[in-house]
Amino acid sequence: MSLEKMNKYREERGTRKERIRKEKQKKQMKKVLGWVIGAAICIAIIAAVVVTIQGERAARLAAIPDYTEQTGKMIDDLAGVLTTEPASEAETEAVGETAAETEAAAETEAVAETEAVAETEAATETTAAAETEAATEAATESESTAATETTAAK
Repeated sequence: MSLEKMNKYREERGTRKERIRKEKQKKQMKKVLGWVIGAAICIAIIAAVVVTIQGERAARLAAIPDYTEQTGKMIDDLAGVLTTEPASEAETEAVGETAAETEAAAETEAVAETEAVAETEAATETTAAAETEAATEAATESESTAATETTAAK
């Protein structure tokens, strides 16, 4: 038995360097594989966060109304500041007509306002007259009641 042990020992000693080298390679491979898997997980988490943020940003931007096009939400360039072309005679005439229409609308509005004020004053006067008449009747009734009581007391 001792010869078998000796042979086994010699064989292990001869392959010892190769076995240690293979064990070191396995350890090194496990380290590298661990770092690669860890980096892949970190990249996946970062990508998920970026995709979520971009989706929320896209939704927020989609909710903002677009005022760049000429729509009913935007007032046209009334003063002609944004136009680069000189105003033609037709446009000048159109502006003159618009000014006349604006003046007519302002006059109509002023007349309507004056009528409304007159109606309000008339209603106020009618209400005041009714209140005065009611107060006078109440005073007359109280005087007649007082006179009747005085006569009944005598």
